[in-house]
Formats: sequence, C-alpha cells, structure tokens
Amino acid sequence: MNKYYLLAIALLGVMYINAQDLAYKIPKEANAVASLKGENLIELIPIQEFDKTKVGKEILREATRNRDRQQSVADLGLDISSTGYYFYQITDSIRYHCALMPINDVQKFEKLLRRGKVVEEDGVKIRYKEYSKESVIAWNDKMVLSITGEIIESYFTDDKVRELYNLPERKKGEEGEEELGKYLRDDIFEKWEQKEEITFHYVRNKAYHILNTPITNKQSILANREYVKTIDKKAEASIWVSDFMKIYSDVMKGKMSRYYSSFLYAGMDQAKYERQQFSGHVYAEKDELKMKATYHLDKKMASRMKKVYGNSLNKKFLKYINEDEILGYASYVIDTKGFLTEYPKMMKNNLGGLFETEADIITELLSIVLDEKAISKVIKGDALFLMYDLSDKEVTYKSYKYDDDFKQKEVEKTRTETIPDFLLLLSSSDTGILKKLLKLGEEKGVSSYKDGVYTLKHRELPTELYVSIDQGVIAVGTTLERIKGLDTSTKNVSQKHRKILRKNSGSIYINTKEVLEIAKKFERSKRKKRTLDYIINDIEDIQLTNGKVRNNKMTAELKMKLPEGHKNGLKYLMTLIENLDK
Repeated sequence: MNKYYLLAIALLGVMYINAQDLAYKIPKEANAVASLKGENLIELIPIQEFDKTKVGKEILREATRNRDRQQSVADLGLDISSTGYYFYQITDSIRYHCALMPINDVQKFEKLLRRGKVVEEDGVKIRYKEYSKESVIAWNDKMVLSITGEIIESYFTDDKVRELYNLPERKKGEEGEEELGKYLRDDIFEKWEQKEEITFHYVRNKAYHILNTPITNKQSILANREYVKTIDKKAEASIWVSDFMKIYSDVMKGKMSRYYSSFLYAGMDQAKYERQQFSGHVYAEKDELKMKATYHLDKKMASRMKKVYGNSLNKKFLKYINEDEILGYASYVIDTKGFLTEYPKMMKNNLGGLFETEADIITELLSIVLDEKAISKVIKGDALFLMYDLSDKEVTYKSYKYDDDFKQKEVEKTRTETIPDFLLLLSSSDTGILKKLLKLGEEKGVSSYKDGVYTLKHRELPTELYVSIDQGVIAVGTTLERIKGLDTSTKNVSQKHRKILRKNSGSIYINTKEVLEIAKKFERSKRKKRTLDYIINDIEDIQLTNGKVRNNKMTAELKMKLPEGHKNGLKYLMTLIENLDK
C-alpha cells in the first residue's frame, strides 16, 4: 500500500458529529486509545493548502483510484474538522482493533470503498471480504468504524465454549506432545473457515453494538478517570494505554500459544506485572515540534524507580564540555546501589508464578555475590558521552595468504575505517581497581603511562584510546590533547544544557546541522547530497530528555525548534516530507 495512503488513515481519521465528541462510543474497558484532533490540524494548515501538498495529492490519488477524481480531501465524505479515534480492547475470547471516523456525506464515502460483500441491518452497513472476514468496515450516515478481530485460541479449549460454537470435541494430546490447555495447539479449529466465521460473528456484533446501541456516560471511556486525566486539548495527537504490561503479556501469550510449551504458557499467564499506564502527546506549535511520553507508575514501582534513578550527573563533568565543539552528547544517570538492590526484586516480580522457587534462589545469590556498596563506589552510575567528529583513517590489520605450496603466511594489510572522535566521562569514588587493571595492561604491553595519561593500543582497536583519572572522574577519549587539557582548557556550556544534564536521568542532544555536514562528506550520491543540503539549511537541533520520578511518573520529551520562516510545526513537517522525497 502506498505510504501516503497509509498516512491518510491518520490525517483523515477525524470526526465531529452534532458538536459531540465520539469518544462516548469507545467502551470504558478499552485497553488503549489514540486520538487525532482534526480541528487543531486544520487550524495549523488549511485544507486548501493541504490539498496542494504532495501528501494531499497522493491521498486523493489513492483514495479515488479507479473512481472519479476528487479535487479536495474535504470531498471524500469524511468530516476532517474534529477528533478521530483508534482503540484496542482485549476480552477473554478476542482482541479488537477499532478505528472510528466521522462521515459528513455518506454517498461520497461509499464511493471510496473497494469491492466486497455488504450486509445491512437497522441502518448499519457492513462490508467484508469472503476470504478475509476478520476485518470489516461498518458505517451509518454519521460515522464509520473499521474493526479487526484476533481470536484468543486458548478460550476455545473449554468444552462448554466449544459446544456453544458447535465445535467438535477435540482429541487430547498424546504422551510427549506439547499441549495448549488440554488440546493440541494445532487442533483447536479443524478448519480455517471455523475460525473465520467465529471471528466474523464477534466483529459484526461489536460493530452493530458500537454504531447502534446507546452508550451511557458511565459505560464510555469518558467515565474512566485515568484516561480523562491524560486528555490534553492542546495536543494534535495523543495515545493512552491503561496497562502497558497487560497488553505486553497478552501479546506474548498469543505468540507462546503457537510456538512454546504449555508449561511456559502457563507460567506467563500467572506472571504478576506492576500496573503501569502510559500516555503520549504530539504538539506542532508555532516555534517547535514536541513529543511527550509519560509512564504512570504505581506506588510500589515508583518507589523502586526513585531508588534506581536517585542520582544526578556529576557537576565536575560540566567543566569538560565545550558546547561550540561538540556534535552532540548523551548522558545517563542511575544509582548503581539502588539498581543492584531493586532490579533482582523486579525480575522476581515479573516472573510471577513461573520458576518461583528458582527466582527466590537467584535473588538471594545476587544479594550475596553482589556487594552493592562496593560496586557503587567503583561505578557510581553516571556517564556523559561527548561526540566531536568523524573521520576516515587508514587502519592496519593482519591477514593471511597462501603461497604456491599452500603454506599459510601472515601479511599486514590496510583498510579505511570511519573513526569517531569522542570523550566519555564516568564517576568513581574508588579508582583503585581500574588503576590495577591499567597497570596490568602495561605489563601485557597493551597500555602505557606518561604525564598522567594512559594510552591503550591493541590490534583489535581501530585507534588509540587515552584514559585519565582525576578527582573521581574517569575520562576515556580518542584525542590525547583533549585528555591532557581537561583540567586547564576553557570550557563553555550554556545554562540551558546545564539544567538539562543535571535535572534529568538521561538526555541526548544532537547538533543536527553539524552532524549532517559531516554525513554529506561521506555521501557519494548527488541526489542525497542535494537532500542533505536542504535539510542542513532547514533544520534545528534535536533534544531528548528522560526525567526523574516525580509524583509517581516518569516523563520523556523530544523537542526540535523550528527554523525561521516556518509558521508552525505541521507546515514545517509537510515541507520537510516533500523535500526529503525529491
């Protein structure tokens, strides 16, 4: 399917019906909900402008293929001035994937549909394909629902359920055969058509229920306080997951039912995961593009995460940064002691009823073998990686060739490798063991020491590495001059980056223009070089941050400022897509 047609699902999946948001059609039990605010998008880029973009033209071409060509996406019969939804729901027997969209002209909408069989009941039409009944499209004169069902096979191993759906009694697994429940894994349905018809029964009833049955406020997702708390009217797109680990466990069980033994399946079924919500938002603001994701932890998990991410980046690292020289940086901060203490507990919790005794033993062994206090002195858990440059370098390596008598002879060859120029900073309050290792390296001929700097050189390394240890800071880099000048060179880091590095448990910063300039040097294609030229002149720095635990939440943000001359993030994104595709 054309990539622009796929984008149409998101851009056209919006609705507005009699000034009422169709969120009320989503059941309260939905496990995940995603939304797209058409009103916000139209405000950022009017329909007339969108029609002229390459994305808009491709959507029209794909949507009206082999039909009368429309002049605007507004003429496709879908109301594109409101909020559209996708939701996912798990029951004991089936998983539902549903997308709700508005209709403002049912006749125009029906012209978009591909061939298929259509049945109608009480004002609701359902289109499906005879060879693929797991997916249907249902609509009335107000809205359209796309729904796909995935049968949960384990549900149909119960004798009463099988009798209800006229499924014959199945033979039990013979000795030595792996089973799902008490039936053979591949013997739940005798024929493919049985599964198709049962799935169709579920999705058809679900479609009628959503489109025709009045749903009270108490029954809809709007009665779910946890979901309502995550709604942000300023966001262009949003997603909410009620229990991330429940969905993960459900998906894994579905896979295991086919590929793993019933023993492992049963163990997975009993696993007790901490309940963790997830919410995410996308903002296309006037001066920046931003994505924000939040993990909502329960009190127990939040308490553990606070211990793991309780530290801050070493202040001494900041004096080693020259913001004008770097291509970017990456920082990561954990409390090593907290991690070593809490991680075995989390693993035991995740295993649940599977290998419970073994999990207890492993946890105890780890607590005995690992001296958290001692390890946390050697490795505190904070790190800062600074990237400076990329360059080609001739590297020698040993190979072998054979003479006329087929005797092996060692030869030295060269090859060109792209070598990064970087500096890695680590904290330690006990550097004794590292110094002993470096001393051992001297004895083995791998390292040497001069003027406070260790030089590491080995045939497996593409370049020399330099190491210095000073005031609890371990510095590892590729440039001797930079390592030597750590304590004397003048550094420059803005208050903005100081705050980002100190306040977050992790961060990534990319000086995009400089990175792409370097990438262009290694690019041979003239077309790709032209594309890079455009991006270099029309892109700003990218910043990703991962916050600490606050109010039982962990938040990650991705930001990119807009270059001058762009009115808002959506228009900029459209322009960027078009130029990248040239």
